Amino acid sequence: MVRTPGPALDHRPTPVRRPRVDRRTRPPRGRLHGCLGDSRDTARRACRITAALGAGLLTGGGGRFLDTHRADAIAMLRDHGVRLAIENHPEHATPAQLLTEVDESTDGTIGVSLDTGWWATHGQGPVEAITALSGHLLHVQLKDIATPGTHHPARLGTGCVPLAGLPPRTRRSGLPGRVPARTPRRRHVSRRRLPGGPSHTASSPVGGRYDRAMTVDGRIKEAELLYERAVFGDDSSVFEPAERGLDGVEADLALARGKIIHARYLRERVEDPREAGLFERAAELYGRLGDERGEAEALFWIGTFHQLVRDDNETALPALRRARELAARAGDRLTLSYVLRHLGFADHMAGRLDAARAHFEESTRLRRELGFLPGVAANLIGLAFLAAQQDRREDAAELLAEAGRLAEKSEAHGVQRWVAEAREELGLA
Repeated sequence: MVRTPGPALDHRPTPVRRPRVDRRTRPPRGRLHGCLGDSRDTARRACRITAALGAGLLTGGGGRFLDTHRADAIAMLRDHGVRLAIENHPEHATPAQLLTEVDESTDGTIGVSLDTGWWATHGQGPVEAITALSGHLLHVQLKDIATPGTHHPARLGTGCVPLAGLPPRTRRSGLPGRVPARTPRRRHVSRRRLPGGPSHTASSPVGGRYDRAMTVDGRIKEAELLYERAVFGDDSSVFEPAERGLDGVEADLALARGKIIHARYLRERVEDPREAGLFERAAELYGRLGDERGEAEALFWIGTFHQLVRDDNETALPALRRARELAARAGDRLTLSYVLRHLGFADHMAGRLDAARAHFEESTRLRRELGFLPGVAANLIGLAFLAAQQDRREDAAELLAEAGRLAEKSEAHGVQRWVAEAREELGLA
């Protein structure tokens, strides 16, 4: 694969002579990662570079030019013998959302590029995604991630993505050639001795990557490039996409910081006055961006803050119910499982034991489907307390036994401690 920062971002004239390519008789020999960009000129350069390198396939995004001049973009791609594969990114939570960018009129000129890691982040099975996209699939990138709902890379076969059998399935979908697999590279990590404790990494891991250059959000880099286009290229069209990208960065940062603050609260039981404001800011920004998945997660955390920190279910429930609606609509099964769990807490505290059980069982079903074993174990503890309260002590003992096995299997040491505490509290030790 040839990788560049993206042809659309190169404003220098590129006098590349295009070779003759017949896409009907010869499949692409490789791919170039990039996009068509915002203007006719950048789209033409992207096509010329891709064809000149003999790639034949441009994977990434379409860009504004495709959105505003679709027919011209398709004609340009065909003229250069290049196909465009739209890759699923964070904004594509389901195959149906990705297919909105492809239509039959392109005659295979525009298709999709499937990234198995991002589908797993959204709780989508890669096999199901390939089946749904099979008529438009031009490229598959095999990636594994550590846990559902995150995008922390893992070595193939060691994470939560069910990759077994995928290459044959992709071949049955009509994909030429092999399927590329991406595995995180090992990088040297400097270590230092911190006072009063063992050796720690000198920089904090983000997404499984340690060197600072790899943790810089791509949207910030894009904003820097858009700044240069505005100042040096006299391009006034960059401001809105730059603001939206940075709003997304701010929302992600507010949500992440709020979650860290909440984790500290769970350990120290001291409220941090910043927590609620961070989650509210994230929800506001995600709502402005039309990101239902992000808004659902932020609203869940608003509800969780009021439920656990403030002990105020009356304020928590509207946020949790709205989060449930948005998560279901966005197909975000992981966030939905968290929302259902906390709705179960609210029912339990209100004495609605049957409703609480139904919420916990539905949350557990979703977590089993996602392979989220620590989350399954945590839910089984809640179900054990309900069973004991309903005089189903044998059921409670069985639920705690399974919770213990799953916690041990997934090395969820915190959940193992909860299991032990539950056994002692319920007299089932």
